[in-house]
Amino acid sequence: MVPLLNGLAAKVTAPPPLTSLTHTTALHFPTSTVSRQLSFTNAVSIGSIKEIRKGTNYKHFEKWPDEVKKIDQDLALIIFYGSEFRLKTLSVVAANKDEFNLWYYGLQWLLEDTGRANHPLELERWMKREFFSFGKTTEDKITLREMKSILPRMNLKMNIKDLRDAFNEVSKSVRQDLTMNEFIKLYHNLLRQPSVTKRFVDYMDEESRISLEFFTKFLKNEQNDVLAKDKMAVEQYIRKYFEESASAPDKRHQVYFTGDEFVDYLYSKDNELWDRTYDEVTDTMDQPICNYWIASSHNTYLTGDQVSSESSCEAYVRCLRMGCRCIELDCWDGPDGLPYIYHGHTLTTKIKFLDVLNTIKEHAFATTDFPIVLSIENHCTLTQQRNMAHYFQTIFGDALLTQPIKRDATTLPSVNELKGKIMIKHKKLPDRNSEVFTIRVEEATERDVSDAIKSGRLLLRDIDQEWKPHYCVLTEQRLLFSPVSDNIDNNDDDDDTSQLGNNATPDDELHFSEPWFHGKIEKVGDLQPRVVAEELLTKYQKGDGTFLVRDSDTFKGDYTLSFW
Repeated sequence: MVPLLNGLAAKVTAPPPLTSLTHTTALHFPTSTVSRQLSFTNAVSIGSIKEIRKGTNYKHFEKWPDEVKKIDQDLALIIFYGSEFRLKTLSVVAANKDEFNLWYYGLQWLLEDTGRANHPLELERWMKREFFSFGKTTEDKITLREMKSILPRMNLKMNIKDLRDAFNEVSKSVRQDLTMNEFIKLYHNLLRQPSVTKRFVDYMDEESRISLEFFTKFLKNEQNDVLAKDKMAVEQYIRKYFEESASAPDKRHQVYFTGDEFVDYLYSKDNELWDRTYDEVTDTMDQPICNYWIASSHNTYLTGDQVSSESSCEAYVRCLRMGCRCIELDCWDGPDGLPYIYHGHTLTTKIKFLDVLNTIKEHAFATTDFPIVLSIENHCTLTQQRNMAHYFQTIFGDALLTQPIKRDATTLPSVNELKGKIMIKHKKLPDRNSEVFTIRVEEATERDVSDAIKSGRLLLRDIDQEWKPHYCVLTEQRLLFSPVSDNIDNNDDDDDTSQLGNNATPDDELHFSEPWFHGKIEKVGDLQPRVVAEELLTKYQKGDGTFLVRDSDTFKGDYTLSFW
């Protein structure tokens, strides 16, 4: 690939355009290292590209099944770009393998090269992209109206009168337009901060420049930077900062900052507080995994709000590639014995459990080989849970942690020991698969029972036929309960049912003991719950008006009323 990279650096002829999947758009390779943009109907900045994926493994291709059959999947590319969490995509196809390689490796090189750019070079490229975005060339000019549309992207608010005054101050044209150089000058004038410049006037010479000597003093006195101890290192630092930028030739014989350049430097990534040494992991990672903070995601599958947004496998891809190591799967009973993943009891869309697992497998360790924790919020029946367990093992294979790393260990394994592993975090079933069991009150009040339908006090009759209050948590699968002691009754002032007497039951739970309430009715053989309910009515009906109430199969947490 060396000839290709050398060719790109030397701006040789770019590879032929790629065609979109529907052949309605051609994607053109950047013809200049200045623009750093892919062009098609619109322009895509190289810096906004987050991933370049080979093949047709993306939902966009599902919309065009006939076209997909006609193409070679090895020649397809999906380009993910944008500044939001939910990325935009370009699905394109090369004519042959040589063109595919030119595009794929060429874009990879451009991405890396763009990421290495220093701040002055990034700023120059941004200003030129803005100038060219109106279809201009270096010989063209932009108008006052076009300049006003750029202000939001400069994070600058200004009324039209003030903008016109600043515009006319740099414009040499009677037509109120700006050349490229005038546009760059106006940009600096609009963002100039005299108060900041004034703060550092003691470091400027008579030409309002910060020389090598004064910049070294600034590093020593203001920043306490150890770099100031080596004047030669400071000089190299400044040269590297301006490398390849338009200002670089002016610094060839003598390095310095102008006032505007110095203010730009103060706000650049080169002057940030963060120590770039820690961009990479410096810890040995040999401590037990519980000793570390873990980058985690809640409702990972969602691309927007928690009420009505889309659930997408691409949300898992985005999180995993951003370095997230704990992701959530909300599992609800689905068709064919396998769950859906979505935010239950909302209008969010559903995605298939197997699609999510295959997505995780493909992208789990694309960014790092640190272990992944799958946090399972389980709302599924035992049958579907068994199917989930089967496919966890089938799809993840040896990567799934199913046995202790060290059987005689007294602490959790270290991150290094768990590299490349996928762990499942889930509530364990009670011993012997008991559907009803007793837990301590402290556990019931502090435990996060995410699939609870109801919680509170309930009167239960003991073997002596006495009704006694119990603290209960009702879920789809079981009833958890524990006796309520007197001291808890007296101190439980925050509970909604705290004012109930020992012989009372909350109004919203009275139906639990009624003969017409049947809870969740299961299938009997091939008979669906609705048919079973109808047979119960037929068998026990006492004339018109006989009814029963059961848990709804369609809307979890709701009820179904059946009449005779």
